[in-house]
Amino acid sequence: MYFGEIKYNCTNSNNIYHSEYDSNHLIDNVFITDYIINGKKVKELQSIGKNEFVKKMYF
Repeated sequence: MYFGEIKYNCTNSNNIYHSEYDSNHLIDNVFITDYIINGKKVKELQSIGKNEFVKKMYF
């Protein structure tokens, strides 16, 4: 799965959150590029939320 060129401005700490609903429907190998909040490129995976059914996220 690929997400790219995500740009937005906000006044609070809104972030991306990925979730799936069970172990039979996993999200795997998520690639994120050009994730920019308020003009600053996000470089840490900790800033992107996920539940236990999301595996292998990359920048």
